[in-house]
Amino acid sequence: MKFGIVIPTYRRNNSTSKFLLRAITSVFEQTHRDFKLYIIGDKYEQPEEVTQILSNYPKEKIYFENLSYAKERDIYYPNDLKKLWCAGGTNAANIGITKSLQDGFSYICLLNHDDWWDKDHLESLNKVINETQAVWLCTRSTYFQE
Repeated sequence: MKFGIVIPTYRRNNSTSKFLLRAITSVFEQTHRDFKLYIIGDKYEQPEEVTQILSNYPKEKIYFENLSYAKERDIYYPNDLKKLWCAGGTNAANIGITKSLQDGFSYICLLNHDDWWDKDHLESLNKVINETQAVWLCTRSTYFQE
């Protein structure tokens, strides 16, 4: 099974690139290797950080687009942080999902830029899909706050 993996990201502080690197590394350490990664910058303020991180990985496995606008942040920041927390990054995620669908992926995984996966995450998904013919799955990811 081929997976489109969407990571929406924006630069919220000086540690974002560290978290993003960890998320991307967890994708490229997967035992199941049939995937393409879609990184969508939600008006990422220093896109060269993302470009630098991505330069260490195979270009044919990556699509990167940095949006010129951050739909939810432009609407809700700084007046309604609760709405921003609930909706932030949705537009970037939807653009990544749309792009992966256009590229022919029928299974799309969303990974937040501050989360990461165990090495067998995609392999487990692939196994369940093949065994059950599931059209939709919900999984968990690993996270922590510093």
